[in-house]
Amino acid sequence: MTDRPIPVSEDNEEPTWFESLPGQEQWAMETANRTAGLPSMVLALYARWWQLETWLRELAYVELRARDGIDWLGTLDQRVVNRQSRDKTRLYMTSPDWEDPMAYMDVGILFDLVEKEWDIIGPSLIDKDAWVGRRAELLAIRHRIGHLRRPHTDDLNRLEQTLRDLENGAKEALRSYNRRRTPPPGTDDGVAQAWVDRHHSEAHLISHAELQYGTQFYVQHSRRPWAEGGVLKPSGQPGYFWHAFFYTSRWIDLSKFWRSGYLDNGARKLAVHTLSDNLHELTVTFAAVDDPNQIADAIGGVFHAFLGAASTMPPPGYDPMSFLPTKGRRPPTDPRVLVDTAWNIVDDDTEPITIFAAH
Repeated sequence: MTDRPIPVSEDNEEPTWFESLPGQEQWAMETANRTAGLPSMVLALYARWWQLETWLRELAYVELRARDGIDWLGTLDQRVVNRQSRDKTRLYMTSPDWEDPMAYMDVGILFDLVEKEWDIIGPSLIDKDAWVGRRAELLAIRHRIGHLRRPHTDDLNRLEQTLRDLENGAKEALRSYNRRRTPPPGTDDGVAQAWVDRHHSEAHLISHAELQYGTQFYVQHSRRPWAEGGVLKPSGQPGYFWHAFFYTSRWIDLSKFWRSGYLDNGARKLAVHTLSDNLHELTVTFAAVDDPNQIADAIGGVFHAFLGAASTMPPPGYDPMSFLPTKGRRPPTDPRVLVDTAWNIVDDDTEPITIFAAH
């Protein structure tokens, strides 16, 4: 594969990705290339490896939460927990990932986890024999990147082939997350009874928010690819998620929502994800295998926090003509708060789409 030059925009066109980077980042890459001989292939390899490893971490987290709920950390290698604990002693230099245990997992440990939990992670990957056979090649590429060795000429091709092979499984993992069903009234399920049949003590918030805040609210469930199908009562079932969706005609400050004391009722701990697709809505996901009464109470806390974060005015810096995040929409550093990710976007109607764009 020949080197591809960084594209430069023509006059009157939108800036390219490289041109839109902060000056310090552009200068760092240009300087390293010019003065230290940094091969452009290394940057390309790192970019593709970032896609691969971050996807595997995200997928493993989702499937472990779907199966184990809040007890999911018990599955992780103790070395991961220890590394995260050590990092917390250096709070002055913590990164946005410091609250994410998966970010402290070496790739060897990550690959071991994938193979150990193949029954729940493997359905969204490729054939197991093919994956195990490819492991040595992938780790060799990773070691070359990590130890600053010059890459093999086929390394990028190998990585992109792996990403292409993972494409279909990734699409289904994401689609199934967003393939949601609303339980019918009268369903014999604790969460459904609390918020579909409105038996929860805080269920009066539904009509109040609709009248006063222009709010829409509903609770749905989804099933992971490996989970048993045809389940009418998702609560207590591994492989299922509850999704509490909120929309308001007002403006939501996502950071204010996530800091709300109302989430201290267990909602923050139980939340698998908080997804924000725009400044008016959010969805909070819970593992159905967790206690249904705790989930029902957590949804009540989320409801209060959502209304408390709603404002009649847009957040500072809001630009209705821009799709870029504004101050009120920047996600908190907690890795469970997702803005404009594939988990937010990809469903059965998003076609054509590519997850990795590894053509």
